[in-house]
Parts: sequence; C-alpha cells; structure tokens
Amino acid sequence: MCERPGAAARPSVLLISVQEDLEVLGLKYVHAALLAAGFRSKLLFLPGGLGGHRTARSEVAAFARRAAPLFAGISAMAVEADAAREVTALLREVLRVPIVWGGIHPTVAPADCLGDADLVCRGEGERAAVALAETLEAGGDPRSVANLAYLGPDGVVVSNPLNPLECDLDALASIDHLPRSSFVLDRGRVAPLTRALLRRYSRYGGSVLSVLTSRGCPFGCTYCCNRRLTELYGTRRIRRRGNELVIAELTRALRRHPEIKFVHFHDDSFLTARMSGLEHFCRLYAARVRRPFFAKAVPSEVTPRALAALKAAGIAWLNIGLQSGSDRVLREVYERNTTRADFLRAAAQVKAAGIAPWYDVILDNPFETDDDRLATALTLARTPGPFYLKLFSLALYPGTTLHERAAAQGVAIEDARRKDYSVYSPDRLNTLIRLAAFLPSEWTTRLVRQHRNGGHGVTSGLALLAARIVSAAFIEPAVYWRLARLSRRGSVTAALASLPVYARDGLRRFRLGSRQVLRGWGGAT
Repeated sequence: MCERPGAAARPSVLLISVQEDLEVLGLKYVHAALLAAGFRSKLLFLPGGLGGHRTARSEVAAFARRAAPLFAGISAMAVEADAAREVTALLREVLRVPIVWGGIHPTVAPADCLGDADLVCRGEGERAAVALAETLEAGGDPRSVANLAYLGPDGVVVSNPLNPLECDLDALASIDHLPRSSFVLDRGRVAPLTRALLRRYSRYGGSVLSVLTSRGCPFGCTYCCNRRLTELYGTRRIRRRGNELVIAELTRALRRHPEIKFVHFHDDSFLTARMSGLEHFCRLYAARVRRPFFAKAVPSEVTPRALAALKAAGIAWLNIGLQSGSDRVLREVYERNTTRADFLRAAAQVKAAGIAPWYDVILDNPFETDDDRLATALTLARTPGPFYLKLFSLALYPGTTLHERAAAQGVAIEDARRKDYSVYSPDRLNTLIRLAAFLPSEWTTRLVRQHRNGGHGVTSGLALLAARIVSAAFIEPAVYWRLARLSRRGSVTAALASLPVYARDGLRRFRLGSRQVLRGWGGAT
C-alpha cells in the first residue's frame, strides 16, 4: 500500500470503525484507497463505540479536531447503528464537514441512517470515498458523487447512480494487518495502533490474518445482505483477485508479522472458482505461505478434488452453512439453492478428507414449524462427526427480503440493531438441536420421537436435562479436543499450541453457552 509517487500531501480524511474488534476489511480497503490517492487518511478504531465515557468523548473530539478532515466516514452494520449515532453526534460538536456512513446497513437501509448521517455510501466504497475527497478538495458539491445518497428537501432519499462494480480487484490498493496511520481508543485514550494494541483488540489476539481473495456470493438468501447487493448491482458475479497478488500480500504480511499463526479467508465461498485456479492457488500457498487457514464453502461446491487441494495447502477449518435441516425452510423461506441432502453429501466428503469442519445453523426463525426444527436436529444427528456447531438467532435486518416478508405478514420483528445474534432462545427444541451435534444419533432420534409423540412433560424434560449434563460434562470436551487435533493433522503438540488462538473467542462463546444453560433449566423440566 503506497501513496502516489511524487504526489504532494493532500488533505486529511477521518475514517472511524465502531466494530467490537479490528476485523473491518471494507473500511481498511477504503483507507488504503485514500492513502494510495495521496490523502492523509486516518483510521480510528473505537471498539464498541464511545461507551458513554466522558474521557473517551473528549479524546475522540480532540483527535477529530486535530485531524481537520475533509469528511468523516463511519462504517456501520445494523448492530452498530447506535454506536455510530453516538459518534456522529460527537463529531457534529467539533467538525463542520460532511459525515458519511458506509457499510452494509447504510447500503440496504439508507433511510434508517440519513436522519443522523449527512450522506450514506451505497455499495462498494473505495472509488466513492476517493471521489468524495477530491470533490471536497476542489470545493465541489458532495451530493454529486456517485454511490452517495442523501435526503432531498421533501425528506425522501435521493440515491445517486452507482459506479460499476470494480471488476479488476487487483487494481485495488492492498490492505495491511496493521494499517498505516491507524489509531485505537485504548482505555479512554486515543493511541497509535501498535502490535501490542493489535493483540489487545483483535478477535484472535492479532495471530490471525484476515484476507479476501474474492467478492460476491453465489447465493441470494432472504436473510442476507448479499441478496440486496445482487439486486443493487444487477449481478451475482464472483470477482476474484489474482493468485500471485494474494500470495504476495500474504508473504509480505508474514514477514512483517511472524506472530501470525493462521490465515482466515473471508470469502463468502472460497471454492467458487475454476478448479484449475483453486489448485494453482493451493500449490502456491503450500509452497510460500505454509500457515494453517480457515475458509468457507457452500455445500454444492464441495467436491473431493477441491477438498484434496485444500488439505494439501494446509487447511485447518472449513465452514459450511446448513442453516436449517428442513428442505421446506431452505427452499421457501431462505431461498437457498441447496438441500439437506447436499449438505449431508458435503459433510460426508469433509469427513472422508479428514478436515475439521464447523457448521452454521439458524435458530429462532418465526417461519419454522416444530417439524422443521426437529428436521434440523435429525439432520445434525446424521451428520458425520466430529464437527463444531455454531448456532445463531435469526436477525431480521432492515432492508433484507425476509424482514420485508415478516413485516408484510405481521410477524413480530425484534429490533435487529439491538439484538445479539449469538444469543438464542433456550427452549427445548433449540436445546435438542444443539445436543444433536454431540449426542449419539440414536439418543437424538429417541428424543425427537419423544417430542413428536407429545412428550412435553416432566419425564421428557428430565431426559433432555440428563442428556445436556452428560454432553456438557463428558462428550463436548472430548469432541472439541478431537476437533483441535483434527485441525492440526492429529498433532497433539500443534493442537495445544493453537488453543491460545481460540481462547478469547472460545471463552466468549463458553460464557454465552453457560448463560443459555442457566436460562434453559426451566425449559428442560
């Protein structure tokens, strides 16, 4: 990442993240684009926002004054809207420049943001941010910039035309693990982001390198923002970066940061590529990077040949979304181009390849019936183990197709902006779905049969409670240890060495799980 050769320093821009950790890839790309264009971009991380602390507010206000930016940009997902709103109010007290919100929430729900922001950026932000900075530098009208939206005199959202999608991802400025000219709010004080602070605030303590090799998703799920992006741009095309460029970026990061132990590819589907290209990348990775990595795939693209390439390159974990074990829900509610059989086939191939998997399932879906939920439990019972199960509570985000469907049908909608999607209802069926990842399949089948036969009383509740205790005390620790070893090719030493990498996120999920158990005692009896 470099500035234009010989270019004079251009004015400053202030970019702010209120995400809890520092894995804000989109904003890092915008920051890199501004720096490459010669602007003195400053990237400020406010993990979790200001938190209402007086010292933090005065520190951020003083930092913003010193920055004297052309504009201030804030990245916001729906769950971060309140934190973005608080920061915006503070910036208005000290700056007289446009405040722009970008990210997925402003893209899919601009009207929800423009009461606070002056402008929102819809879609990809690199070219829009540079064009906005150049327009303001020249004294032009920021409302003329492509991709931006604003409120017209009548209070209606006015959306400018979009720049075409960036098809040549290799033309984008690359991002750094520790971005230049970046700062973090640390214990009430704004400080330059150092390696020590990166370790403190990164999700995995700075030991995991986050990378994108592509943009786009082959699916258009009704609960997901990718569907809206597809509709916005009129294409579901997957755009890929060149293999050599990605490998060069990775090797450069590892030279600068030898503490990196894993690479996390954030592509929506890492396997959406020509097989020859995937195998070429995996050969380069195995020869020049040599770090275990995480990747994501959709069931229909999992093949023995693709898994063999990933295994040879050193994959540690492969993430696949089941979401529901009911074909009715997958087809009619989520509109996913996959079936339960596709998932089970992919899971069997992952098992045969000897790769550690984690599978995603969505709970608390108001469009599901009890039979749909029991189908999920049975599907998990038939899924070859061991596997790590991530459970999410369905969040109906404003602007998504499923949110609109729920509103049209009068379904109660929890405010997704204030919802923790990792906390799900601890009712009996959710508990049974969770246990299906650990219990012997015949146990799960028996519990499902009890429920279908009307077993909702004390006896069946006690059976579920007993299964939960046995699972938590004996089965789950053994499964997690098997997975840790599997992720490191059976090496006990490597598995033990990798445990600190997962410690912070693992402890957070353990606390959430414990909370679910405590909340669920009544539901089990």
